Amino acid sequence: MIWIYEKNEKISARYILGQVGKKPLICIGVNPSTATPQNLDRTINRVINFSKKNNYDGWIMLNIYPQRSQDPNYLDNTKNKDLHLENLQFIKKIMEEYRGDIWCAWGETIEKRSYLKQCLLDIFNIINEYDCKWIHLGTVTTSGHPRHPSRSKSDVEFCDFDIKNYIEKL
Repeated sequence: MIWIYEKNEKISARYILGQVGKKPLICIGVNPSTATPQNLDRTINRVINFSKKNNYDGWIMLNIYPQRSQDPNYLDNTKNKDLHLENLQFIKKIMEEYRGDIWCAWGETIEKRSYLKQCLLDIFNIINEYDCKWIHLGTVTTSGHPRHPSRSKSDVEFCDFDIKNYIEKL
């Protein structure tokens, strides 16, 4: 498999991390932590394991907001518009090249900043053009958000996710 890794010059933002095959699982989290191809973290290892378990031959990690932070409480208080637009460009590039299933995996963290829901809506508007299947792990949270990979047991199955209904409620 081929590694893909896109970040900004300062390495303060990561747009894409993955290993691609012909049928990758495309996972969308809230924000990236410090994972790189040489130094994977727990979340990325969980994404890899779930992709293999479900017969995907690759995986791609994207995020609602590309700012790197191990703690989402330290995300920008207001949206950096340039960072967001760059993220959208990379997401569009991925969708043009790989039209895999979309794993919604942002959890309750989407509530950490008010701009994250608008960022997700912008991402949805891009991905929606490609007629992809949207999925999530197990049950949604009590607030209706799709669970983060680290908050799910390894034996949980993917389920269809009604992204349009979810977006309407944002």
